[in-house]
Amino acid sequence: MLVKNTLPSQSYSSDTKHENSSNVDKLFHSLIDEDGDFDINFDEEELKNLTFQEAKELKIKLEDNGYLKNLDSDTEGLSPVGAGLLKVITFTYDEEFNKSLFETMKTKESPKLFLDQMIHNIEFTKGNREFPWPNITLDEMQGEYTALSQNEIKALDINEFLHQIIPAYEKLLTKLPSEYDKDEVEQSLKDLKDLQNDYKTIDNEKSALLSTMMKVNRPNPLLGKI
Repeated sequence: MLVKNTLPSQSYSSDTKHENSSNVDKLFHSLIDEDGDFDINFDEEELKNLTFQEAKELKIKLEDNGYLKNLDSDTEGLSPVGAGLLKVITFTYDEEFNKSLFETMKTKESPKLFLDQMIHNIEFTKGNREFPWPNITLDEMQGEYTALSQNEIKALDINEFLHQIIPAYEKLLTKLPSEYDKDEVEQSLKDLKDLQNDYKTIDNEKSALLSTMMKVNRPNPLLGKI
């Protein structure tokens, strides 16, 4: 199910009330120093304690206060490992996939590295990379390939991507080239299958909820005949 993210601007004051505000406000203030500067040494361990909705609220709050205005560009004043769990909030237009990816990334030692792996594999399925992760050609290491734009990634067909990348890893394992580590390939395949299952579960739950809401709101045709 393709659902475009809508992140409305919000005003945050000391009087703002929200069910997640305690966790979000605490983390927000821990990331901003006394001079009002964002902590560039911030890593993602604290973000792992947040739910997807809390992380979304934190991202909005940072943006509304002038931080992380260009997070997708990776040029914001962050450490190399400090942006993955915030960036993935609006990674694609499919919020169910973003949430599934967020939950998977929380289990990783380096969420940002796992997101880089996902981007690499997305580019592989689009023909922009020669091999699945972690094999990177010398030309690619030197930047001699066409990276996907932010908009191209956001418009990704999730089912098409998963239906391409999972068989690619399964095929890779049948005759593993010497440059690949078997354990790493097997872990990548497991992560992708878990991600696919989680995505299906979240998508089915949302579809069921929408169906229930439609039934509740649908007028009873018999009422007019009574």
